[in-house]
Formats: sequence, structure tokens, C-alpha cells
Amino acid sequence: MLTPRFKLSQDDRSITIEIRAPYCSLRELQVEVDENVFLFFCKPYFLRLFLPGKLIENENYRSSFDCESVIDNEAKLPNESDLSQGFGFALMGHRNFVAVSSEFSEVFEIDPSEVNLKERRKLRLQFEQGKFDMGHYLADYIENEDILSLLQLKTPWNDIKDDDITFSNKELDFLKDLPNINYELSELQIKYVFNGLIDILYAYCYDGRTTDYDTNSESGWTIVKLSATLCWLDAFDNTKDVLISAFRRSVTYPLFRNFELSLKVLEDLKQLLKLSDKYIIKCLIQIYYIFLGGDCCRYILNNLFIKDYIIYIINWDRNRWREFLKEVDSLEIKKEELGFNLFEIEQGFTLENKMENLKISVVSDDSDDESSESSDSDDSSESETESSSECQSNTETVGEKEKYITTDL
Repeated sequence: MLTPRFKLSQDDRSITIEIRAPYCSLRELQVEVDENVFLFFCKPYFLRLFLPGKLIENENYRSSFDCESVIDNEAKLPNESDLSQGFGFALMGHRNFVAVSSEFSEVFEIDPSEVNLKERRKLRLQFEQGKFDMGHYLADYIENEDILSLLQLKTPWNDIKDDDITFSNKELDFLKDLPNINYELSELQIKYVFNGLIDILYAYCYDGRTTDYDTNSESGWTIVKLSATLCWLDAFDNTKDVLISAFRRSVTYPLFRNFELSLKVLEDLKQLLKLSDKYIIKCLIQIYYIFLGGDCCRYILNNLFIKDYIIYIINWDRNRWREFLKEVDSLEIKKEELGFNLFEIEQGFTLENKMENLKISVVSDDSDDESSESSDSDDSSESETESSSECQSNTETVGEKEKYITTDL
């Protein structure tokens, strides 16, 4: 646990304790007062103060949280030369997060304070290569009844029109509490932001299709695990690379691992991206609340990514975004681009299956031949027996005739 920065002040009637805990989850907030002991707990922060006098809780006791000042303090953009050490939205850094990064090992595959951007990519690819399970993939390729059912599902945004998209009261309450930030991003940072959004929304689309668009307790895990932007703090300046990453992870980590399913999710994504910015914001707000729930500390991703994305989209350059979407819409992903030899795995099973069927066919033919030969042999034996019997019968008849002839003489 970490000790948060705090400031204590008092007057004749009250005492004020200001605590700065920018990466906490308020739903886990605990504040206790026991005589001269003040206790504050909000993962990953813990503070216990022993005061010289007793505290009394009365009608003046209150607590408040200023989220806007926290975000403003963290929204300082780094120089482009610092991007290789950056992480989070547009690799802006959030340098104060380095001090608490080790507390979120359940969320991130690496500690961003120790691994730069280039090394993250290298380690991620090696890690994925080791995690890919050929047996699991082949099982989903062979026994694909559940996957075929998933492919038939219709997305909630399939028939929706831009004019029909509205914010709920909950979404409006969320949006009105966001600060107004003007992001001055470099060309490279804009590429990172656009591609990162594609990565996150692909994972969102995958989770939707595999849960029948009814999020569950595993949805947070699925979205984070499929998005290298989120769990590896990776950043992409090439759109093809980010889609290949999403495909690789979709056939490596989740329950359903099937290339055709991954292709269908890409279709879902392209369809979603054709809608207005408002619908993308609605999806991100849903992701925000998914991360806010659950036992894991995924809420930290809201501070590092999701809130910034929502604020940025509200005021971004829509024309530039639409130009970017043309590139996304034109891209296709092939099995051989994933680096897992999926085509060979599938072909190997198909060939083995054909050989097995051929072997069964040959054995069946041999059995038929043996049966035919046995039948012919039996027929021959029966014929020989009958012939022998006839010969014996004819001999006896001849003998009898000779007997009768002798007697007559």
C-alpha cells in the first residue's frame, strides 16, 4: 500500500484533512474516525494519523472529492522525445503514476516505469507466441457449434441510425462532470490515439458478440486482455499492426478462439465506426462502468485512457477521423499475418482427417475382398462335396446294376 500526499489544517472549531489520491477507486473508499485516530483507505492508498486530541463527529462532518483538479494536474503533455518512455492516452506519461504502477500488476503485463515502448512491443510478441495454444485453437476449429451460433448474432448497432442515438440520463450525468481539456497532440500522438481507440473498440466488439451483448463479470477481463493498448501499454502508429495485434490476442486468450469469429468481430467494428461520434462515446462510457466494477483494479484504466478518450472525442477533428476510417475500412487480415501458422494447423487436421477416412475405406475394401474370397471358397467346397457325393452315388448305382445283371445270368 502507498501513503498518499496529504495536508492538515485546523481552526478553533474544525480540522480539515486534504488527501491527494489520483489513482484510487472511490467505491472502495473507507474513512474512519476513532477518538484521536484518523484512518483513510482507498486502494492502493492507506493513511493513518494519530492526532494530539480527540476528534468528534457531528453535523459538520463531511467529505468531498475534486476529480477535475486531479485530471488537470495530470494533463501535461510530454515532449515528443519523451514518448518512448510514455504510457496512457497519447503516451502523455502520467508520471505520478510511476510511483503506484507496481500496485496494479493484476492489470498490466509490464511495469511502464521499467520497460520502454520498444521493449514492450518485443516482449509482448514473445509472450503471445508462448501463450498461443494450438490444441485449444484446433478444438474450436473442429467443434465449432457454439462459434457458429455466435456468428449468427446481430449487433445492437446493426440497424441503428445516427438520428436515433441519444444519451441516457446516467450518461449525461457522467459527461457533465468531465472537465474541458484542450489536447495539443503531435502528429505521432494522434496516430497513437486513433489506433489505440481501434484496439479498445475491437476488444469491446469481441466481448459483445461472445456474451450475446449482455456484459458479465468476465467482460472487463476480456476487453483488457484483448487490447494490447490497455494491458501492455503498447502504442501503434500503423493501423494494420493494431488489427494484427487484436487478431493475435483474440485467438490466444479468450474462451472462443476462432479466426472466422475474429473476422466477424472486425466486421462489427467497421460497422460501429460508421456511426457518429456520439455512439463511440456511449461505448466508451459503458467500458468505463465495466472497468469500475469487478474485483480487479481495472478502474485505473479509466484514469489512464477512457476519460481522456471521451474528452478528446468531444472536440476532436472529425474530418481527420473520417479520413482515418477509410484506411480502416480498406484493411483485411489474413491467417498467415498472425504468425501462428493457423493455415498449416487447419490444413494438417484436414489432411489427417482425410487420411483417416482413406484408411478406414481401404480397410473396409479389404474386408469386403476377404469376405468375397471366403464366400467363393465356401461355394467351391460345397461344389466339390456335392460332386464327390454324386460320384459316390453313381458308383453305388453302377454296382447295384452289375449285381442285378449277375443274378439274372
